[in-house]
Formats: sequence, C-alpha cells, structure tokens
Amino acid sequence: MKTYWNRFKKWAAGAALALLAIFGLYAPDGTTQTPTYAVTLTLPNANSDGSALPLSQITSYTVAYKVGAAATYTTKVVNGPFTGANQSTTIPKAFGTTCANAFVIANGQTGAATSPDVCVTNTAPPNPPSNLTVN
Repeated sequence: MKTYWNRFKKWAAGAALALLAIFGLYAPDGTTQTPTYAVTLTLPNANSDGSALPLSQITSYTVAYKVGAAATYTTKVVNGPFTGANQSTTIPKAFGTTCANAFVIANGQTGAATSPDVCVTNTAPPNPPSNLTVN
C-alpha cells in the first residue's frame, strides 16, 4: 500500500507541474514564471535643449504601466550604469489592455514620459469544456 501511495504522490506532483508548464507558470529547471511583456526602448542621447547626453549621465529609466483605462500606474525602475542605448526589461502580463510609457533620470533631472502611451491587449483564455464524458 505504501508503494502505491508513493507512486501516486509522484504522479500527482508530475501532473501538476506539467499543467503549470503548459500555462507558462513553471519551468523544468524548477523556477516558477509569471507571464510577462518585454518592454524595449532606446535611451536618449540628447537633452531637451539639444545638448549631448552621454549614457554615463543617465542614472535610471522608469517604465510606468497600467491595466485598463481607469487603473493607476505601477512603476518599474531600472538603474544604470548603462553600456548601450538599447534597453529591455519586463512587466507583468495581465488580461485586458496594458499601457506603458517610460522616462529617464539624468543629472538629477527627470525627463518627460513618452507620449502617447504604448498599449497592447491580452485576451483571456477560454473556459474549459463542460459535460465531458468517457464511455
């Protein structure tokens, strides 16, 4: 009886991990994963007055994102130093319309946010079938 129970526990754990992997919430290396959007941007090379802005003077950039028109923004700060102008980070993927903008901080000054927001829509997956029978 003990052997059967141990086999069942291993099978159940494997089945649960397989389902999580299908939905992208578990990786075979044991890490859990949250679905994300990739946010890519190019850091500015000039200040608003046209003067040069070296990457070494950019302290950080912030991505502000929200889900739905009435939602409040959540921010994600990415700190330097930066070795290249092309940058990438991630934000959580949620059902509905997610909108984002970004701004940089350089020399103690906060730059303007990108405008308009960039938006993407992620639709919810369908419900499972019902009334399933096996004869």
